[in-house]
Amino acid sequence: MPPWREVAGQLGSLVALAGDPRRVTVRFDPIVHWREGEQVRSNLAYAPMVFEAAAGAGVPSVRVSIAQIYPKMRRRGCDWYDPGPDERRAIAQRLSELARARGLALYACADPTLVAAGIEPSACIDGRLLASLHPRRLAAPTHKDPGQRPACGCTPSVDIGSYRMRCPHACRYCYAAPGA
Repeated sequence: MPPWREVAGQLGSLVALAGDPRRVTVRFDPIVHWREGEQVRSNLAYAPMVFEAAAGAGVPSVRVSIAQIYPKMRRRGCDWYDPGPDERRAIAQRLSELARARGLALYACADPTLVAAGIEPSACIDGRLLASLHPRRLAAPTHKDPGQRPACGCTPSVDIGSYRMRCPHACRYCYAAPGA
């Protein structure tokens, strides 16, 4: 994966290409925790910088979730740590404060624990928003996509990827990498 600063540095150009910052979504997702010896580590420390990059590019919102530790993730040789309810509430509070300080709307992607802690639920694929942004205001489906997880608020869409495709980055937390 390219360094996050390199990716974040492309946000301004992406917003310009899209023509409207509402057409760009920044996801700080998934938030992962793992153990290294006696210490619990996380990518959460990058949140302020990622949120700042989003706000600086004019992107109005950020979507977040805490990783669901699926069995295939556990087999990848990482000592994952799954934060408990109190830790999740503290994470939600911190993310909410970071977003609010930067004028960002914050949404929880299919993560009921973050919604319960006060973060608005997300529709990462939002048919109403897509229709409002379409140059001719063409309609888009607005009902929940039945093929998604129960907590997912997305409307129907066509995925351009596949869970059978192997990504060359081989991230240990990836939900999609088959056979791993």
